[in-house]
Amino acid sequence: MNDAEVLAAVRDSFSGVRMRTPLEQAVRRGQVLRARRRGGRAAALAGTAALAGAAAVTAVNLGAPAGTATLAAWTVTAGPGHSVHVTIRQLSDPAGLQRELRAYGVPARVALAHEISDSPPLPAGCRLPAIPVQENIQLQSKIVDSSGETLNGIFFTVHPQAIPHGIGIYLAVMPQSGNGGGYGWGLDLVQATKACTG
Repeated sequence: MNDAEVLAAVRDSFSGVRMRTPLEQAVRRGQVLRARRRGGRAAALAGTAALAGAAAVTAVNLGAPAGTATLAAWTVTAGPGHSVHVTIRQLSDPAGLQRELRAYGVPARVALAHEISDSPPLPAGCRLPAIPVQENIQLQSKIVDSSGETLNGIFFTVHPQAIPHGIGIYLAVMPQSGNGGGYGWGLDLVQATKACTG
């Protein structure tokens, strides 16, 4: 068998494979995940410090609801510098979390994905903004500090003041596979529209 025959056999073996996610979205998602992994350790330390600071200091978040919204499934608290701390412990009540994020000034769409995906599909009514890939990655890193996992779930910080007009976030929370279980999450920037982010 020569090289041309081998290539033909390999190509034929993939003839039935179809990609449901647009290539640009898959590439962008991979770049975002790699950027998030590179900054993961520093972000985890910063997130731990921010959480300790938030516990030690009562912060005022202008325009946000007073107090803390806490459920067994998730917790949303105001942090320093108008930031919003989010802890997710269970895959339940995404609508409640979405409402609470919006009350804190975060145009958000929250969904629970029941299977792991690097690029969860956008919900109906949501569209990607026309932003170049590198700019999208940089903007996501300004809006959300990926602080990683906590003992019982995931923790991250959102900076509503870093969200440009017309942009929102789509947060998909999903179970992690493996013996440890736990949760993972995916983030995409979306167009802030009534149909998507309220």
